[in-house]
Amino acid sequence: MMVSGLARGDIEEEVAGEWANRCFWATRLHVAGPNDETLDAFWSAAQYRRTRAGSLWGAYAQVMTDAGMDPREVMRSMGGLSKLAQESVDASIEAEPCPDAVALYAALLKP
Repeated sequence: MMVSGLARGDIEEEVAGEWANRCFWATRLHVAGPNDETLDAFWSAAQYRRTRAGSLWGAYAQVMTDAGMDPREVMRSMGGLSKLAQESVDASIEAEPCPDAVALYAALLKP
């Protein structure tokens, strides 16, 4: 449960950053128009955060699977991810698991 709680917090934080950048992008588009130089930066930041959320899910799933547990079932027992987080994770299934997160989550499972 502790690993699931940490992973959930990590993933939700990345998704919050993703959507903050998408909102900034939309605001800049509305205020400054399509030629605003910051649009690409906000969009890239949003995409990075989405991929990072997928990478964290991949790390969590790897550690849970290696421990013989179903990652989705364990996460559901914690209340699951928010709808936005689940959509972001599902949209980034090609993201490689974050090696640092794998190490951290695995260390928390050790006795």
